[in-house]
Amino acid sequence: MFIVYCFFRIFDFVEGPHARKSSNKFGFSLAYSYLCGMIQKETAFEIVRFGIVGVLSTALHYAIYWVLQHWIEVNIAYTTGYVLSFLVNYWLTAHFTFHTSASVKNGFGFSGAHLVNYLLHIVLLNIFLWLGLSNEVAPLCVFAIAIPVNFILVRFVFKHT
Repeated sequence: MFIVYCFFRIFDFVEGPHARKSSNKFGFSLAYSYLCGMIQKETAFEIVRFGIVGVLSTALHYAIYWVLQHWIEVNIAYTTGYVLSFLVNYWLTAHFTFHTSASVKNGFGFSGAHLVNYLLHIVLLNIFLWLGLSNEVAPLCVFAIAIPVNFILVRFVFKHT
């Protein structure tokens, strides 16, 4: 039940305060509307496209990390994978997910969102490694936490800039 509650709250936060003005009897707006099929078709496709880009970027990041971590220090391997997947992610997010062109304004916003996200990644990676998770499994736990945070930050950048 807690996971469902968090799902509703994340989507409400992403949509912004204007959506909360018209929330339903449970206090949820976008998530409730999404589940009941009341949001616009384009927004639903946007969420799907964001997921596709996220899966591709995450797979690229992990693949680069997995190959490099056998030869170089794990933080450097992780950072290299992050930077290369970041470049692909930005281009795909702008052109495919939100059907906009890359610009200085959304580029700075996207970079700022990913700087916060990167710091979260590195901190979590080192915590999970310290807790004893293997080099192969630790990034998967990081992704489970950091990807929803990244969704909130990036959607805000492209919708409010």
